[in-house]
Amino acid sequence: MAGYIFVTVGSVSNFREVPFSYQNKILRRKLSALAVADIERLHSVLFAPHTLSEKDIKIITEISKSQKCTILRSPSFGIYDFHYEIRFQPLVFYYLYHFLQFYDLPVEQELQSNKFYVDVSVGLNQLTFAMLEAFRFLRIFSELLNLGISQKKKPKFYMIYSEPVLGRNVEEWHNYRVYRETFKPKAFLSLPISWEDRKDLFISVESLPLTEEVKVKFRNIVENAILTISAVIKNIPLAVYLLGYDSPRDILNFINSFIEDLKPIMGNEIEPPAFEIDTKERKLGYLYSKGNINFRLLNNSILLLGFYFGISKLLERYGVPKEGNKDVSIRELLKKFSEIYRLIYKGDNPSEVLLEKDVNRLDDLTRGRMPINSWIGGEKIDKEHGRKTVGLRHFIAHSGLLTNLLEFNVQNGRIRYKPNKKDEIKQLLCSLS
Repeated sequence: MAGYIFVTVGSVSNFREVPFSYQNKILRRKLSALAVADIERLHSVLFAPHTLSEKDIKIITEISKSQKCTILRSPSFGIYDFHYEIRFQPLVFYYLYHFLQFYDLPVEQELQSNKFYVDVSVGLNQLTFAMLEAFRFLRIFSELLNLGISQKKKPKFYMIYSEPVLGRNVEEWHNYRVYRETFKPKAFLSLPISWEDRKDLFISVESLPLTEEVKVKFRNIVENAILTISAVIKNIPLAVYLLGYDSPRDILNFINSFIEDLKPIMGNEIEPPAFEIDTKERKLGYLYSKGNINFRLLNNSILLLGFYFGISKLLERYGVPKEGNKDVSIRELLKKFSEIYRLIYKGDNPSEVLLEKDVNRLDDLTRGRMPINSWIGGEKIDKEHGRKTVGLRHFIAHSGLLTNLLEFNVQNGRIRYKPNKKDEIKQLLCSLS
């Protein structure tokens, strides 16, 4: 099992080695994160702010050289030689972007059960607080990405912190304890981005230095994600057969393309994120945060992509076709989505109950009819309700299976949405988001 520990460090020139006590072991280190990394055999990822001196960087490199370690030059915040201008949400995006590069995205079915730690021992300044918020995003991203997978196989997340380090005389009789807490913020099964939000999100993405191909793919995949997730969590399963969805592999390939395109300006082990200086105003700004970018939506779009992958993987596992414009056996629709819902909601759930009721209703409508091997409109089968106008409330209440939207092949027991209703179904799903 691989593992990583993340920490934002400050000036360490006056730090000394102290005895840290963790998991009944004691190690002398200058940073609690390095002690935990040695004991847990983790890869340390140290975020060193832009304004740290070369002396500090040299010391950080020296004290971490005995273990697997990556030192990344991160943004600074506040007034130093210049006024380093960056707000909280862009800082969160910076950390989340780099966290994703250490997260083994499960291209194949077998998941890499990693461990992730964040060390907040240095105190909740602006940078550490942003790092912790990004860690929360990563934890929720992981939960959504791994829908339907047992907790034992999912990555584990922890927050650690040590007691404050005091004067030298204390160490004669005291080891500084390092505490570990399971990190599990709530992940709600709701859309991180609404259909209306996507407009502002797309404007934001235009300001990022992405290739036109990635920008176009971003718009397409976000819209597909909103529609597919809405169809599943709002219990409109037949819409997935009509609209189709992206494969898990395509979603992960896109996430990797998105990360790769931003690499030149997001900083690395040598350089901080690309920046520009206004010498007259004594201001320094980071290029990735420049422009009309809504970073709240951009951060949420990462969650959306993780959620889309998790849903897509379940749909693929149960043989739901990706291509769209497909029909399905009424009973097969119930069987597949009952199992999908049970994995998403971890047991009994209202969606399964409502879907079964509506599938039984359709069964009752077709039972005893002449088995014609051709498609006929629902209004010919359900003359009482088949001609009524479609309303959003009824659409939701009946699992999207309103007879005036459907066509039936009675002989084969199959249904599909009428081909000319595709735009209407899409609009109804947009209203649900």
